[in-house]
Amino acid sequence: MFIVMTLLVWLGLGFAHEVAANASPYSYMVKYPWIVKIHPPVVHYAISVPIISLAFELYYILRKRSNNTLVIILHVLSILVITVAVLTGYVVHKAISAIPVYVEAIHILHIHQRIGFYILAMSYAWLFLIIIYSLKPYKYLKIFSIILLILICCFVFYQSYLGGTMVYDYGLGVNVENQDWR
Repeated sequence: MFIVMTLLVWLGLGFAHEVAANASPYSYMVKYPWIVKIHPPVVHYAISVPIISLAFELYYILRKRSNNTLVIILHVLSILVITVAVLTGYVVHKAISAIPVYVEAIHILHIHQRIGFYILAMSYAWLFLIIIYSLKPYKYLKIFSIILLILICCFVFYQSYLGGTMVYDYGLGVNVENQDWR
């Protein structure tokens, strides 16, 4: 329950920041659709939850203890958040494609979207391995699921890099301000 409450508080703070960042009476803003503001907070969870899940998984392996309820909750939460991040990203991609941007940014956007779908597919394969392992606990299934989780985390880091490049280098998804101080 504590984890759910913490996630809801951070989500609320993310939306509060977005509202406060756009309050300027002296500027004209080219606004993106509202769905663009949902994607960043969800993505930050999609980055952190698989990494936390991997950390707990490795902790329990090093301690030679069986998985507890927290690890299972983190696995399920990780897959749910990745699914929501990819779905919101897909909708954002459709919204951004109508706005003129740099050709390089569009190229990065397409790679970013493709890797998001790869991460989603790997996450569901990971879920499948976890379910099979819970039914028949073979050691090689556990090793393969951890390797897949490490691979998911590596893809998430690269995905984050591409997303940061689009936002900070090309301004994709950021409201454009044309200030008129007459």
